[in-house]
Amino acid sequence: MALLQTQRTAQTVLCASFPFNFANGDTMVNVDGKTVPFNPVTPAADSRFEIIKLPVGAVIVGVGVDIGVAANTACYASIGTQAQPTAYLNAVALGSLTRHEATINGAQNATAGIQSTGANIVMSLSNTGGVSVGAGVVDVRYYMVNRATEVTGA
Repeated sequence: MALLQTQRTAQTVLCASFPFNFANGDTMVNVDGKTVPFNPVTPAADSRFEIIKLPVGAVIVGVGVDIGVAANTACYASIGTQAQPTAYLNAVALGSLTRHEATINGAQNATAGIQSTGANIVMSLSNTGGVSVGAGVVDVRYYMVNRATEVTGA
């Protein structure tokens, strides 16, 4: 049994981001190893992409999607992990200029397995028609357990 002590350290929150643009005609390897267009493709099983790799021990404090250019048709994104694709955001609309922010709590972190397994962030896309316009950025803010970057005074 350990004697717990007051902490006098702090650390910088890290931010990883993934910009996307449907107008570019970009392709990406999906979670099944298949190279497909990076837009909401059919079948939907092809449109799940591993977008951000996190280190083992990362504790997520925020996940968001900023839409800079609205999608030209009904288009949705979910953000999570391979095991739980909707752990952070579930089917948020990409058709309007807005920010979608997840509410992160301990249960979501534990459920998504980020702290212990280093599960990477996955983006799943779906739509009702061909998307050729739309752009945004997914961001994930996190810190590492037991990593200090600053020591405060007594």
